[in-house]
Amino acid sequence: MEWVEVCREGRLLAHAVVNIKPESYQQYEDYVVGVAEMDDGFKVLAWIKCDDPKRLKRGMRVRLEIDKIGGSGILFYQLVPAEG
Repeated sequence: MEWVEVCREGRLLAHAVVNIKPESYQQYEDYVVGVAEMDDGFKVLAWIKCDDPKRLKRGMRVRLEIDKIGGSGILFYQLVPAEG
């Protein structure tokens, strides 16, 4: 297996607010997941970091961010709206 850099910008194809959660996620607030097609053609399913899900629109520009969970060193990725 080799590391491959991918484009981190694309367009939101679809999203949903998840408010009925499995037991292992009950401690979390409702969250938003989405599918985006990145500019180089690959599609990604990820959580979306946003303050107001009502502002999310199909086709809007998003970027893929990689972050760590707290101080654990565990990496995760999420979509973030790229537009103001």
